[in-house]
Amino acid sequence: GELNSEAFSCEHLDWAWALAEVQAELKYTEALSLTLHRLIPGCEENDRLATIYKAKSWLSENQWEALLDREAQAPRSAEGESKFRRLRYDERMEKFLAAYQARDKNSFRLLLQQLGNEIEYYRDADAALLSGWHFLNEQETGVATYWFNKALVWKPEMSDAYQGLALSAMQEKRFMDA
Repeated sequence: GELNSEAFSCEHLDWAWALAEVQAELKYTEALSLTLHRLIPGCEENDRLATIYKAKSWLSENQWEALLDREAQAPRSAEGESKFRRLRYDERMEKFLAAYQARDKNSFRLLLQQLGNEIEYYRDADAALLSGWHFLNEQETGVATYWFNKALVWKPEMSDAYQGLALSAMQEKRFMDA
């Protein structure tokens, strides 16, 4: 790979990805970094985004976020921008889920504040449901009800959201609604 870097370029992207995967497995972090920094700015938009997506399994969280930050500066088409935003959203949603699972209330709320508009934009019923359960567990039934209702608007068959609404109503002593 080092001797023939031109063979592991955007023209032979599958080869370049294979090289990067081997470098990651062998923990050749400097060589991996060079491979990725050569590929990402040099390839077409879809290939750059695919490379960044693949690189997530090869890099530490900080290294991968640095690649995302670098890509954020690159020019993209409207379609590429949409794909990039979705990639970033998915990355933040992983942190959102991890904060919920760790019961890290402060991180969860901070991420929800940052992601609120995107949750609405993507009509992410699962994120809305998770938010509803978080607020129900915190006994903030009004906010929980808001998120459960959002989940049901976006995915009416979501039975967990109905259960959350019923529990919220019971906590508020609205037994007929429950």
